[in-house]
Amino acid sequence: MIRNVLLRTFVAFAMMSLAAGAAFGAGCSAPAELESALRARPTAENYAALGEYFGDKDEHDCAAQAWRAALRLEPRSAKFAYLLGLNLFVGGHAEEAAGALRRSVGLNAKSLQAHLLLATALDQLGRGKEAAGEWRAALGIDPTSALALDGVAKSLLAANDFAGVIQLLETAPPDENLALDLGIAYDRAGKLNQAAAELAKAGEAFPASTKLANALALVYLRQLRHRDAAALMEKQYALHPDDLETQVDYLRVLVISEDREKAFPLGKIVLARLPHDFTALYLNGQLERETGDYAAAKAHLEEAVRLDPDHANCRYNLGVALARLNEPAAAKAEFEKAIALGWSGPEIHYELANAARALGDGETAKAQMLAYQRETRAKEQRDLAVNKMGQGDEAMRAGDFAGAEAQYRLAAGADAELAPAWIGLAVALGKEGKLLEAKEAVGQALRVDPGNARARAVAQSLGLRAEDGLGSGKGSSKGSGKGSGRGSGGSSGGSSEREQP
Repeated sequence: MIRNVLLRTFVAFAMMSLAAGAAFGAGCSAPAELESALRARPTAENYAALGEYFGDKDEHDCAAQAWRAALRLEPRSAKFAYLLGLNLFVGGHAEEAAGALRRSVGLNAKSLQAHLLLATALDQLGRGKEAAGEWRAALGIDPTSALALDGVAKSLLAANDFAGVIQLLETAPPDENLALDLGIAYDRAGKLNQAAAELAKAGEAFPASTKLANALALVYLRQLRHRDAAALMEKQYALHPDDLETQVDYLRVLVISEDREKAFPLGKIVLARLPHDFTALYLNGQLERETGDYAAAKAHLEEAVRLDPDHANCRYNLGVALARLNEPAAAKAEFEKAIALGWSGPEIHYELANAARALGDGETAKAQMLAYQRETRAKEQRDLAVNKMGQGDEAMRAGDFAGAEAQYRLAAGADAELAPAWIGLAVALGKEGKLLEAKEAVGQALRVDPGNARARAVAQSLGLRAEDGLGSGKGSSKGSGKGSGRGSGGSSGGSSEREQP
């Protein structure tokens, strides 16, 4: 698959250079004058003319035969090797194309197009490290190449080097794909405000871009800005009412926002287009479960579970539908599987207690009710922590670092497992010049979440090193399952009945 729209444009442009040929090989037929010329003079130039003819006709296997023959006659031609690779790639032979393109760049290391196409072929073959080298080689030839910048950025994203992407693209020229790469890097680094700002700015420059709008909507959801996400996707849906990806993403936002009046008709449209797709089945099943159509919910959610048996939220919703249909044994099994997959909201313990009680299992019912009470108190503390986090963020934006410190301390006190609270506290303390306390706070963040990219960036800014022992703890295992909500962006912990972005 060609990497993106820019690359499709690049390949299309490259194919325009294959302009007119003679019968050559089985099933390859060309005009009589080209056949006669080749029979009279089987030269590299005449084989090249044949390759151009077949390429112009989109007969790429025939074109590849011609360019291979031309290259045999002129083995030092970087152009012939490139055109052979191009036709092989477009014809669906990525492995052979990579070999021809390596030959081309070996003959002419300054060929931008050859490096770009070789990188694309290697990427398609799953050879990401090799592809990254070619993207960088292309960038060395043309530092302004949007294709090369996009390729390097995506290789850095694949390596979780979000800081590298940000450094690479902060001053990049306006481009839809590069803006998306930068927004994703900020998002994955836990810098949701910067991600939202970059994606919103790019959306103004490229208002018809569904990719940018969908990415921004997901960031808004992680920021719990459900209304903003819904308004954004409603606008995109108006612009692209028949675009399937936009329909699915808008439906997801409507379900999370609990706007059932709009979600129901759109859900039916999506399901009609994707009758056996997990997301379509799951979102429709959740809507049906929430509005009491338990039989329909059961049918859709059971098929969704077969497609993705490890989706905890789907298991929970199916369990509720089964419980309401008086199938307590099946419901209990689904709840237990959801918990095993990481679904930890208090509601599931309440539901499981009721199912166990219906089956006459009083001991399990009692234990689950105690878990429900315990989880309810914990959720209240997490909600308090998130609320205080938001107040701390507002104080930081206003430059009130002491006020931010106070709010972040309250957040961390309410939920010591919330890494973003410790990170926010570390940043606020750093702004106040309280470096020792800041280092302690970021150390707490890394003990909770050793792999948190933002925490490591803050630690580095404070002069801490890996040998200081930061992040050596086991960290929190919460939120590891699908449907769990403990992210690095400060959203509330544990699952709820809502679909998580």
